[in-house]
Amino acid sequence: MKTITLKPVDSFFFRGHAYADAGSDTTMTGFFPPRPNTIYNALRSAYIYTNSSFESFTKEENEELKRWMGSPDTHGDFRIKGLFISKKNQLVLPLPLDYQVVEDDESLTGYPLRIKQNDFFQSSNSTDWALYATVKNKKSKNAQGKFAYFDQWKQSVLNQTPIHRLLITHDFVDEYAKVGIHVDYVNKKAKNEYLYRMNMLSMKPDCSLEVLIDRTPDFTNVRFARLGGESRPWIVKQNSYEHPFFWNSKELQEIENQLRENCIARIILLTPSIWKQGSRPGSFDEVTGKLVLPNDITVEPIAWAVGRPEVFGGWDIVRNRPKQRQWMVPAGTVVYVRIDEEKISKLMNLANGFHFSDDLIQEGFGFSIISGVVKGG
Repeated sequence: MKTITLKPVDSFFFRGHAYADAGSDTTMTGFFPPRPNTIYNALRSAYIYTNSSFESFTKEENEELKRWMGSPDTHGDFRIKGLFISKKNQLVLPLPLDYQVVEDDESLTGYPLRIKQNDFFQSSNSTDWALYATVKNKKSKNAQGKFAYFDQWKQSVLNQTPIHRLLITHDFVDEYAKVGIHVDYVNKKAKNEYLYRMNMLSMKPDCSLEVLIDRTPDFTNVRFARLGGESRPWIVKQNSYEHPFFWNSKELQEIENQLRENCIARIILLTPSIWKQGSRPGSFDEVTGKLVLPNDITVEPIAWAVGRPEVFGGWDIVRNRPKQRQWMVPAGTVVYVRIDEEKISKLMNLANGFHFSDDLIQEGFGFSIISGVVKGG
């Protein structure tokens, strides 16, 4: 799979929907990594700026540009699979939320939760399945915001074994506070009551952002893109190699064997996803308890490990107004589903990656993979 590497020239800042009120002191806290749409739109703008003009893009005069980047109202053929972090030239993936995180010897270890069937229903709205922790008498931490190296992640998820030495955000970026004021450029004086403070980030030297590309034009001559608050410059590098993403043939066979043993699959979201029902996707029917996957397979969810949904929106530059707010679940969200044996082969077509989002799949939301459950685990 093709990749594009992004590295910041200087410090940077990504912010959500926090806004500054004029006339009041404001503190803004950013987040990392950025959302996939931020990267998609930055690369899209950088390509337009380098190869044509925004005027030509708006007027839809350049057919090749329109083919790849669309128009102000539509997407083109340019698509990204997802956005990930790289450290020491290794891809890093978000820890699935069906892990129990425990601090061991001053490092974090993730222990996979075990799914078990109860002899009783917990409530009228739940199934008779539940996820259970395997480590007792130790304080657990939130699994969200934890990461693991690609190969380590795969082996743990495939075999449902612990992941040692988990990574956190501060393994990728350093943080420092920036205090500023608003300047009136007419009289060259600071305006009263326009003080703000924001937490700026700087990326560690051995880290970068990796964009996995689905369909793309040639980005060789695109050297810079502007990202985040203040449109800070980032270096763009189109890589000549392709990343072996995701499962290899041996691992796929092992997953299929696991599915045929117990007919239970795990859907793991590697990027955030927009779900119309908040903590449930739009294709989930609350009445029947069934879920329809993108290739029209109907499955039965039996357990959910979902982080707290966040409000997602943005600014519509065409209509000059805020975009409609939607619910977004975090990367690492896991859905356990039960599937009929005759549908397993069709489900395996999704195992190496598919987009499980109700919107913006072209921009990298909802990129997911399929894994199995170890029998007796």
